[in-house]
Order: sequence, then C-alpha cells, then structure tokens
Amino acid sequence: MTQSDDWEPVNYHNLPHWMKRVSKPKQWVHNAYTKIFHGKPYDYKVEYAVIHGKLRISYWRSVSIQNPAPIISSNRSSYRLNRYHIFLILFVLAGACLIAINPFNPSAVAPSSGIPTPLITTQPIVTLSPIKTQIITSASTPIPIPIDPQTQEIEQIIFEMTNTERQNNGIKSLTFDTNLASIARKHSQDMVDNNYFDHINLGGDGPDERAIKSGYSTTKGYRLGLGENIGKMPTGNVIGVGYVSNTPESIAQAQMKRWMESTGHRRNILDDSYDKIGVGVAYDGHYYVTTQDFW
Repeated sequence: MTQSDDWEPVNYHNLPHWMKRVSKPKQWVHNAYTKIFHGKPYDYKVEYAVIHGKLRISYWRSVSIQNPAPIISSNRSSYRLNRYHIFLILFVLAGACLIAINPFNPSAVAPSSGIPTPLITTQPIVTLSPIKTQIITSASTPIPIPIDPQTQEIEQIIFEMTNTERQNNGIKSLTFDTNLASIARKHSQDMVDNNYFDHINLGGDGPDERAIKSGYSTTKGYRLGLGENIGKMPTGNVIGVGYVSNTPESIAQAQMKRWMESTGHRRNILDDSYDKIGVGVAYDGHYYVTTQDFW
C-alpha cells in the first residue's frame, strides 16, 4: 500500500507516457489541487498550485515497493492459482469443448509433434536433507548473460557482505555458486528488460520454476527449496538510507542495509540451512536491480 509519507519528487521527463497525458483539473476548490494515479510499479501524485497568479505543477511517486516481501523456501507444494494458471485452465477447457463438439474433424486438433525433449542432466549436485529439498540432478553450467564490470563488482561485494553478516551472527559462510548466480542475474536482467519488479516473472514463473527451466529437477510433489531476495537501489539521496554514491561499495552497502532492516530478507540472509548463494545485478539506467538466490 502506498503511504502518504513515502513520496519522492520526480521530473517530468522521467514520468511514464500515460502520466504525461494527464489533463489539468477543470475545477479548483482553493489555490491547490492534488490527484493520485495508481500504476505499476509506482503510484503517482500530481499537485497543482497557483502561486502569484501562475500555475505550478509538481509530480511525485511512491517508493514503498522497492523491497517487497522475500521468497522464503518451503517443502510443501504450492497450489495457489495466479491469472496465468487460470488462463491456461480456461484455454484447455475450451479446446476440450471443441474436440467434444467436432471429434471427427481433423482440423480441430493439431497433429502431435513427436516425443517431447527431456530435461538433459550431466552431473550430480550434492544431495541435501529431505527437510530442505529433494534435488536429484542439475543441468550443465548455463551460459551467463553479459554483465558490465560495475554490476559484477556489486555482486561480489554483496556476496562478501552477506557472509560477513552470517559470521557476525555465528553462522557458517555461504559458497558462491555460478549456476545460482546465472539464474539470479537472468532474473534481474529480465526485470530490467520488461519493466517489472517481482519474484514472479511475466511468464508466471517463480524462483523454483526458473531454476527448473535452467536445468534443476526435483522429485514430484516437492519444491526445490530456494530462497530469494530482490531489491532496487538508486544513487543520490535515498529515503531511509541516506546518500548513495555511484560506486560499487556504496550501492552494495545501501542494498544490504535495506535487506538487513527487513525481517523477511534478514531471515534469508541468516538462514543456517543454506549452503550456497548466487547474486545477480542489472542496471536500468536509474536503479541497480539485485537478486539473491539461496540454496
């Protein structure tokens, strides 16, 4: 929910296109008029004011969604339906109705394309306890997407700071896993490329589903047991953080500060059941978008 004290000023050229088409108010109650517009990933507030006979328009946006609740691993299967699952179910039911109405029409059903390609596995991954997960195998090392030196250095510093926080709390250090890092990096880049910020991507895949598509497989009925933190950090004066300079150290420290001040994110960072971590950072021109995957 957007809070009244969570607005930050924003320039006109940084507004989304739909906000730039907002018309001026036709009626005035006093010398000021405020209107709030809801959108994704920000809510916007427009303030109109008459000062010395001239109209001044100010724009604000909420920053309350910079750190949504983290994904915490669970060994139970999830049966929650989202809009993608509902659409898929309706699509399948519609196809079944067409087949039932016209079962002898060859054009009603597409021909089979043959045996589906199985998930290729080449090397075993260390077996974890049944309480944590039921991982069987993993695929060969995925090809990492291109990254620039700035984001790569931020990833390394966040990895080191995560282990420092664990050591300060008497918890074993995590091993940096290149497979998890590739999964995390792809998710951060996907959020940047498609302009969203969520644990669930636009295809409806969460952390476990993305890992499976990258080559991990599980026993039927069990989750992988991945934990995930995501965050967005700009530079400059940041509400609740202070001034963030455009250096890898400052950006990584600010993001870790945000996570450690959040109960759910802190719980993932200090969870002693995890052994490995992958960190991926992408830059959208304003925010450094970070994903931590724990396993």
